Amino acid sequence: MARKQEFTYEMIEPLIVFQENDGRNVFVEFGLPGSQDVFESKASIKKSTDVGSKVKRRVAQVATSQARMLATRAIRGAVGGGIVGRIGSSAFQTAASEVRPGQGASEEDVQNAIVDAFLRVKDNFHFDEASGEWGKPLIAPPPPPKSPFEEQMNNHPIADPHDKNVYARVLAELAYADGSITKEESELFKNIIPPDQPSLDRLAKADPVSKVEAEEVTQGVKGTIYMVAWVIALIDLNLDPVEEELLMEYADVFGLQAQRREELIKHAKFYVMEQNIDPDEPRDELFAVADKIKLNHDDAERARIAYKRRVG
Repeated sequence: MARKQEFTYEMIEPLIVFQENDGRNVFVEFGLPGSQDVFESKASIKKSTDVGSKVKRRVAQVATSQARMLATRAIRGAVGGGIVGRIGSSAFQTAASEVRPGQGASEEDVQNAIVDAFLRVKDNFHFDEASGEWGKPLIAPPPPPKSPFEEQMNNHPIADPHDKNVYARVLAELAYADGSITKEESELFKNIIPPDQPSLDRLAKADPVSKVEAEEVTQGVKGTIYMVAWVIALIDLNLDPVEEELLMEYADVFGLQAQRREELIKHAKFYVMEQNIDPDEPRDELFAVADKIKLNHDDAERARIAYKRRVG
């Protein structure tokens, strides 16, 4: 029987392309030196000591900023914008700086979490014990399973010029739904609106998307636009009633039947849950996140189970 390979932080350190932690989770990119293939992963930081409630609240805010950054990157991939910078918004950097060294996780805690993150993508690498070097796996692993959100994005990207313009105008109306927009929100929308579209201010002054314009959107892409709009409204874990009302109106504009509308909303909510929780999240914390996005507790548990099945 083959001996199970054990990994240490020192062993996998050469594979770390990028790492960031918010005091609660680590977000890591692994890749072979010189390779263009990068594998993203994350894991929770299991602290050896507890931290105060004030720091926990701040860490939760930082975690939300990281979730926003990861969602932005995923969305950019479906609208032809490429990958945005690894460091998120200035708000994330500010929030992170407020978690002072010594209050959060220790270096050892973070390194242990990085190893946990690596275990989720380890099949993409092979370690030669004789030479002590990393290489590609002897047998390529099957592609990782995708969430319904990822499948929708991959199968129906927003690429057609008309589709992109409708998408950009929907987001602009969503951005100003409450009558104003913060600097942080402005940066978020700037990152997810295709670069070949007008500025956010100009888009906000354009006519609302009509039913005819929505009707002319590529059929499958209607779902992508609607689903992404919900993710943007939910990603900060604060669903504004005005935004929610606008999104329900857009379901009618796009001609989405009630069943399809609810399906796309659930895809968005499950995705937002995944960006804000760890697979081993305690049930009370899981439900606390679910309550913020109006996801019932049964579905919150289903979201976590589906997530664990994909990431291990």
